[in-house]
Amino acid sequence: MIDNQKELLSTYKDWQSAVKEVTLDTTLSVEDQNKRIEELNRYYGAIINDITTDNYEYRKYLSKDAYDSLAQTYLNDKINFENTLS
Repeated sequence: MIDNQKELLSTYKDWQSAVKEVTLDTTLSVEDQNKRIEELNRYYGAIINDITTDNYEYRKYLSKDAYDSLAQTYLNDKINFENTLS
């Protein structure tokens, strides 16, 4: 389970890095940045879903509060990102 958590955290950090790279790319329009971020969200979301789906023990012990916390963290990151575009 620890390896799974490390993989999940690593994937999340990769996602954050990729989103940051897109936001710093001044050659992209805001619309293109948003499209690219949506693609990244789908791509990394699928990876994260696969990681959690493949490991029953991880799902078994990860409480709803942890999921809610991760969802809130994601929402905060999204809001912060959107605010940087304004």
